[in-house]
Amino acid sequence: MEKINQYLLNPKKKKSAAHIWVGSDTACRMYSTGGMVKTKQEVFSQTLGKPICLMCANSHKDPR
Repeated sequence: MEKINQYLLNPKKKKSAAHIWVGSDTACRMYSTGGMVKTKQEVFSQTLGKPICLMCANSHKDPR
């Protein structure tokens, strides 16, 4: 299994989820399809205590 080392999230929004970042898009493709405001998102090496997006985890086969 591939180790995940980057997450895209909005650090200012308390109830947001951390999305798995795979180069130029999230694993769930919300970033490229317009499902999130791109200017408010940042890439981190940790989830900062936020839960991982369920669609990202399922598409990336992350055991959480």
